[in-house]
Amino acid sequence: MTPMSIPRRRFFAHAAAAVLGLAVSISAMAQPTVQIGLFPSAENGKLDVRLKANGNFDELLSNLLFTISWPTSSGITLDNSQLLALCSRIPIVPNGDGVQQSGGRSYQTYFMLSLQTLAGGCPLVSGQELTVMRVPVAGLSACADLSIANDGYTAAQNKSYYISLNGQDRTGTIYKDSAQLCACSTIALDIATDGQPTQTGWEFYNGNGQLLASGHLAPGQTNRNVRLAACRNGGCYRVRLTDSAGNGISGGGYTIKVNGDRVIDATGQFGSASSLANNGTFCIAMGPTFLKPPFQDLTGIAVNGVLSAKKITGADSYTFWIFDPHGTFDTTIVRTGTNLKFTANLMNRIPQNLSLNVRVNARTGGVYGPFGKACTAMFGGAQMLALAVQEVDGPDAEALSVYPNPIADGAFHVRYEPTGSDKQVHAVIELFSSTGQQVLGEEVSFTGALDQVLQLPEGTASGVYMLTFTTSRERMVRRVVKP
Repeated sequence: MTPMSIPRRRFFAHAAAAVLGLAVSISAMAQPTVQIGLFPSAENGKLDVRLKANGNFDELLSNLLFTISWPTSSGITLDNSQLLALCSRIPIVPNGDGVQQSGGRSYQTYFMLSLQTLAGGCPLVSGQELTVMRVPVAGLSACADLSIANDGYTAAQNKSYYISLNGQDRTGTIYKDSAQLCACSTIALDIATDGQPTQTGWEFYNGNGQLLASGHLAPGQTNRNVRLAACRNGGCYRVRLTDSAGNGISGGGYTIKVNGDRVIDATGQFGSASSLANNGTFCIAMGPTFLKPPFQDLTGIAVNGVLSAKKITGADSYTFWIFDPHGTFDTTIVRTGTNLKFTANLMNRIPQNLSLNVRVNARTGGVYGPFGKACTAMFGGAQMLALAVQEVDGPDAEALSVYPNPIADGAFHVRYEPTGSDKQVHAVIELFSSTGQQVLGEEVSFTGALDQVLQLPEGTASGVYMLTFTTSRERMVRRVVKP
């Protein structure tokens, strides 16, 4: 407490008592000291402030002042419109100057003045915690650390923790100065079963290997959605599927989703158990980058094929995590750009004709963020055209676009806008299926920009197609999807 803070705080309590003419009886015995703590509330996304005295007290809690602080970069704020003062005789409110910022941190100060005793309401009981305030934290997108601040800023601004009982300073320590809150997340397990659902079981563990929940499918169940966690505030977890017959889930499989986004997408092709390699886990935190839509859930990826991730501003490298959900394969590959090209050497490391998962994270400011949502990928098999996955080759690669994509009604545009060219261009546009069959082809000549409308043949099946755009200078490819 700063010297200047003592007179002001005593003034609050003494002046309030004088205004209403309340006679405060001060016991000759020393009043207890009172500690303060900050805790995550049992109500998700909210903070609790608690007091704890070292003696019983039911007289006048005349003045309370404290400040909650958090990193400004977290983007959160305290929703004081929903603030709850949990004891009517301790009417805590935010102070009038709102959120202040200093040294990269945000500060919100709270105070109360009271002329009511705690008797018959919410007395302080020696050694017991009393929750006096609950406030929601708005803007949570990941995890944020908040604290009750007694630092240079609060000292200079007369906003450090202070409490007076019967007008006497009885400020104790901050016995729990910080609390971490995370965005509420739901973890769901979707199981597509085979003809023997009772053979299928599941186990849900936390990152320390502690079993949190488990279960088996019931007779007659063909599909099952299991909400593993209705609300998890961060952390990493592991799911293990079992089959008592030792032959997996014939024709079925399972997915694990965090807030609706896939983190694991597995076939039923396993033996007695399925889980990530080396007891690997998935985490609640979800990164912003992932495979772009044309590269999601591909089969038959061939040599020189490319997978391309969403670009993140400021990122200097990307990690592609390729793994078998059943634990037979797990590798990470780092690239400085968003594209991962599967050269012959790299392809030799990847299992063929096996449904794998791909997740991507980005490094920004020297720090790798969490992995984004998962997609599936299968290498070999249908043998897509090798050149048809080289989406970004060519000096004018950024000039080519296809829209709408996915193709809604069979008609779509191919737009090509080369830079700095006023010469006539001759191009061939072709569309191939995933098995290499040509679906359509057209030759065009133009000067400047091209916006060509094409129509899929009647009866074209749903699926992923490769559009090639070939000129005398280059050959570019875009994936298009027909729902």
